[in-house]
Amino acid sequence: MLHTSTIAAEDESPRTQERAISHRSTKTTTTAAARRPRRDLENFDAKSDVKPLLTTPRSVLACAQEGVDPEQLRYRGVKDFMLACRDDREVAKVKQRHHEHRRRELLDACRERRRQIIENLASATGNADDEQAPRRAATPAVAATSDLVSSRRGTQDADTHAASRQNNADGRRTSATAASSRSASRSGGSGSDDDSDGGREGSSPSWDELAGTGNDAGAEGVLSPEEFARQRAKAKKLKVARQVDKMKRAMEKNKQREEAQIEHVAAMRRRMKQQEQERQQQLEREEVLRYLKQRQARKREAQLAVQREQREAATAARQAALRAERDARAAELRRQEEERERQQEERRREREAEIARRMEEQQQRLQSIYEHNEAIVAGRAADLQERMAAADEQRARLQEQRDKELAQRREANQQKQQSNEEKRRKADERFRDKLGGYVTKAKSAEERRKEREAQRENELKLRRLEEAEEAERRAKV
Repeated sequence: MLHTSTIAAEDESPRTQERAISHRSTKTTTTAAARRPRRDLENFDAKSDVKPLLTTPRSVLACAQEGVDPEQLRYRGVKDFMLACRDDREVAKVKQRHHEHRRRELLDACRERRRQIIENLASATGNADDEQAPRRAATPAVAATSDLVSSRRGTQDADTHAASRQNNADGRRTSATAASSRSASRSGGSGSDDDSDGGREGSSPSWDELAGTGNDAGAEGVLSPEEFARQRAKAKKLKVARQVDKMKRAMEKNKQREEAQIEHVAAMRRRMKQQEQERQQQLEREEVLRYLKQRQARKREAQLAVQREQREAATAARQAALRAERDARAAELRRQEEERERQQEERRREREAEIARRMEEQQQRLQSIYEHNEAIVAGRAADLQERMAAADEQRARLQEQRDKELAQRREANQQKQQSNEEKRRKADERFRDKLGGYVTKAKSAEERRKEREAQRENELKLRRLEEAEEAERRAKV
């Protein structure tokens, strides 16, 4: 099955294979997109999607430009603040409202930045996405700017294409004129002309030369100097017009950018004013909550003071009983400690006397060992001197004997080296003779191998013929 599918894939045309690959890649991409839904700053629900993952590049870029971590846009409920507020639900509600207010501000700022990125891309490319087309149409200034940029870009592209076609035609006509002039000069030129123009054979001919030698070529559509000058002036005018148009577009773009910046600054001021108002309201709410907390704290402190007095009275009675018991136990411990100290002092005196006796014995033993070691060292030094003298005499005798043996060995090595050279020469001659015999044997073996292969092929052909005849005979039966 695998072999059949491989053959079918090889028989298909390249276009069919490309379509199959494109279909598989499209299917894979569609499946991956279905597993991971598209999510940006516009289409996620904060409460249902508690961990939003931004998957569109423009949303991520907008958050990066605003300096906002996408984790700050995550929705957090009152339960998320309960642990930080020590289970005080009122404080948790206040913090949750503050977080939600801040989160909405960041979300609006990121959405505004994303809208600006989309508008900038649309004004730069003139080809916006279908997703943002309704948003751009809703803003008249942006729509007018996009239409103006698109129309001007179309006019510029048309002018550029017309000028390029005209320049290509001029280049073809000029090359035709140069070719005709060269062929005419090669076919009808004299020897004196060749000598006079030898220094500029590789350069292109002038307009006078083309006019004098290319009359026949002029009838075939070659441009005259006046026509070439007019077309060149026309091309220069088109170039100047394009430059002027480019400068105008740049000025209009700068003007639009300044207006957008002014509008952005005004919006930021309004947003800051609104934030200040909300901050004042938040401070008022926090003041009310602080007053409520202080009142509850005073009430709890009064209750705790009564409970503290009761606990202190019970603690004083319990401590008096414990103090009497502790004094009795301390007196008993002091008596035991005095007895233990007396016994330790007796044991310490006995131990010091034993240590002094042992130290005296050890000192006497070390003195006797030192004297014995001194005697041994003196005897060993005398023995070492005698052995060193004997060793020197023996070393001198061995050196003389070694020199004699070395001289004999050198003579033997020279004789052996001469005999080895003679043997090597003879061995080289034998090797050359043997190598010639091997080459002859290899050639004969190759011929025998070719004969055996030819014989084997003939036998194989005969066997195939017999099998074919046997198959025909069976088919007839």
